[in-house]
Amino acid sequence: MAWKLWKHPKTKVYYARLQTRDKDIKRSLRTTKKGEATEFVRQLDAKQVADDLGLSIPTGKKRLKDAVEAFLEDVEINVSKSWAYDCKLVLNRVVAFWRSKQKKYVKDLTLPMVKTYRTHRLKEKAFAANAKVKGLGKRSTTGKPVSRSTVNMEATIIHKLVKFCIDQEWLPQSAIWSLPRLPVKEKPIKYLSRDQVHHLLEVAEKHGTEIHAYIAIAAHTGFRNSSIVGMTWGHIDPNAGRISAPAKGGKLITVKLSSALAEILKDYGEDTLEKLSKTHRNEWLFPAPSGTGHVVDLRKSFEKVAKAAKLDWVTPHVLRHTFGSLLAQEGVPIQQIANLMGHSDVRVTMKHYAALLPSNLDTAIDKLNL
Repeated sequence: MAWKLWKHPKTKVYYARLQTRDKDIKRSLRTTKKGEATEFVRQLDAKQVADDLGLSIPTGKKRLKDAVEAFLEDVEINVSKSWAYDCKLVLNRVVAFWRSKQKKYVKDLTLPMVKTYRTHRLKEKAFAANAKVKGLGKRSTTGKPVSRSTVNMEATIIHKLVKFCIDQEWLPQSAIWSLPRLPVKEKPIKYLSRDQVHHLLEVAEKHGTEIHAYIAIAAHTGFRNSSIVGMTWGHIDPNAGRISAPAKGGKLITVKLSSALAEILKDYGEDTLEKLSKTHRNEWLFPAPSGTGHVVDLRKSFEKVAKAAKLDWVTPHVLRHTFGSLLAQEGVPIQQIANLMGHSDVRVTMKHYAALLPSNLDTAIDKLNL
């Protein structure tokens, strides 16, 4: 059996497809470019041939460093470049810690080792949010210990790596483990008022069309950073009045394209949206300076705008919380907010935004109108 190329009729995204007598497996390649998709399918076929000839690496003997590289490549293709970057920061630290314990194979991704790593991380000092990773510049610490939420996130990434190794048959099914999350004290979400959003956009406009467009998309759609930077001009449909973005799990989230956002994007693209969405549909909305791929984030530019607006505490994710908070304050049903924000579980939406919903019970009875 060989992997074949399959193109989604609506999204035009290419998939690797493997059909057997009782299964039809589709794996999103997260690209609309046939050349890139063809090369990836060729690599999948090469692995299939190696398996058939018995040339695969024995279970558990795959080097951890090589497994991490394969995992990151898979995340970049099937999730997002931004999330792959975050995973890389964590897993580089994991590989270094395992190496310090003379552990270098995937079989060493055991529960006792993960617990040891977790204990080690809780004793370390956290790095500043804008600190650069080792090898790219000097890092500075906040002086505070690494938070439990950060350690939980890192354990989740290691768990995903183990599942990936099992899928690749580098580990047996019995290698999977379960680790309860460390209890974390929930902090109230931070969000902006309408006036603060307008002020931030006014300041952003003075700092360039790129960061202005980025902040406008975040404020008007509630998209995550990884979704925004992964957008192409083809994700904008001015005729239908819709704007889409790749979301977690390879999904596509779509919301209404407001007239204000459409105007900002038109200025950014220096052309009509109708033309940009057709003739430049496969071009990144925020291309990397190198000319290859898209940017991972616009953190530096964002921090400059936030500082100039005297809103230093604001991050791109605060704009996502602002989107949900303002909708809740307007009385939008919680399930609709969950759908707009791409939450797979409405309980996540309830936890953050339910308290902001209008609590006028008299109005609720009036709506009954019996």
